Amino acid sequence: MKSDRGTVVAALLAAAIAAAASLGVTHEGMLQDTFKSAVVACGALLAALVFVWPRSEAPLILRWHPVLLLPLLLAAYAFASMAWAHPWLAGVETVRWLVVALLACVALQVLHDEARRAVVARGVALGATVASLWVVLQFFFGLELFPQGARPASTFVNRNFFAEFAVCALPWFAWLVVRERRRGNRILIALAAGVVVLAIGMTGARAALVALGLLLASALLARPTRSWVLVALLPFVLLGTVPTGDARIAAEQRGDTAIARVFTRGAAIASRDEATTMRLDMWAATARTIADHPLAGVGAGSWEHEADYFAHNEFLQLVAEYGIVGWLFLAALVTWLVREVRTVDAWRAALLASLGALLVVSAAGFPWHLAATGAMFALGLGGLALPRGEISLSRRSSIATSAVIVVALVLAAYATVTAARAESRLARAARIALEIGGTSNPNDVRWLPAKSEMLRLADEGMRLHPHERLMTPLVADELGRWGDWPNAIRIWEHVLRSHPNVAPMLANVARGYTAIGRPDLAAPYAERARLLRQMSSSKG
Repeated sequence: MKSDRGTVVAALLAAAIAAAASLGVTHEGMLQDTFKSAVVACGALLAALVFVWPRSEAPLILRWHPVLLLPLLLAAYAFASMAWAHPWLAGVETVRWLVVALLACVALQVLHDEARRAVVARGVALGATVASLWVVLQFFFGLELFPQGARPASTFVNRNFFAEFAVCALPWFAWLVVRERRRGNRILIALAAGVVVLAIGMTGARAALVALGLLLASALLARPTRSWVLVALLPFVLLGTVPTGDARIAAEQRGDTAIARVFTRGAAIASRDEATTMRLDMWAATARTIADHPLAGVGAGSWEHEADYFAHNEFLQLVAEYGIVGWLFLAALVTWLVREVRTVDAWRAALLASLGALLVVSAAGFPWHLAATGAMFALGLGGLALPRGEISLSRRSSIATSAVIVVALVLAAYATVTAARAESRLARAARIALEIGGTSNPNDVRWLPAKSEMLRLADEGMRLHPHERLMTPLVADELGRWGDWPNAIRIWEHVLRSHPNVAPMLANVARGYTAIGRPDLAAPYAERARLLRQMSSSKG
């Protein structure tokens, strides 16, 4: 399909990935990844709609490759696991893998053309550069534009999430440098990549630093990119010794400069600090889960641990949840990537490097579950695949497919609006709860109107999003802290309906029932928490 339509599709893909990386929510009323997921999903659907929209009586030609079956395989399993796993969690996984499959399919249709490759690559580079500039501004000047967890995090709320995306984007810069013929443009692209390198160093994210080291070593060994690596390192060399102006970053004592953070965090890779210990504990727990459920897994989205909802290892979590289907996915993916190395050129080398970086950070995080890095995964699959055949769609089939995509767009918009409404209410409820809890006397009668408003907001948020698991428990924790056990128990039990294996929450419910004189109701929760913690301890 060599037409302007393909260029428009490429531009939509570029805009989606650039926006997902560089833009974020400037308030706490919506989770960053909810916004990014909406951008990626809507961008993929719009690009697909433009591609399949019928323009003439001629049939539409779709290129295909067997690798597209891999995310569809996981989507099919996730859908089937709704029969025994939690339906909502498995449903979310189904949608996630369908979006990956759709994005990879659209990428396969347009990324066979070099001009369109350049359009998408510029979108990736733009998104990574702008996102990195937010990190630099926060590190040096304490910018507070986006809500932050682990700083500096750009628009990603957590610095690990940003660093994982940024390191996967760097090989796309390399391809742009190799492709560009004007020396001045090459210098600008290399310097932009240097800003990304600087920002990754500022995060001190260890898995991303390992991937970065491998990428830099590979680029130094490759003749086309060797000299440009030195240009890309200039921002890091010139600005890497400037100390941070953010008090909270400095207070972490992980290094006050980008260079210091690289060496401090690099030296800590083999340490048994709190983050490493938590990961080792969860990996051991996940290995035991795999042994207990070797064939069917526990069901898509159903992995849980008292420390987190993600195993911080995508491979282990995939096999634990998807069983033999997860093993098949990983074996097929790795086999295909190894075989693709034999037919490498500059474009394919860049995509293989990007996917390789993603696999590295996937061993210590959960980038496949996040919108921007998940999109990079899909673009890498679709861009790397060489078409193995074609499928012809009649005009009638194109119209039907377009109708399905339009329905999906409407549903995506509805889901986004509903999520935004729910998260806004839950965030406001959590903010009120924390404000009251931070006072000397949370039970003072003057707080009764605020408590009433807090409970109203929490109830509305839970009704709109019954399975939210991050902000909802915060409200219950504060209620329990100042002794409002009935409401705290009610909210904790609400969360436990879809997340039943969170030991601290089970223990909180048991404590609440004991406090109100109902030890008979407390006992089952206490026993369940005890068994979960015993299992976790034995897995270590």
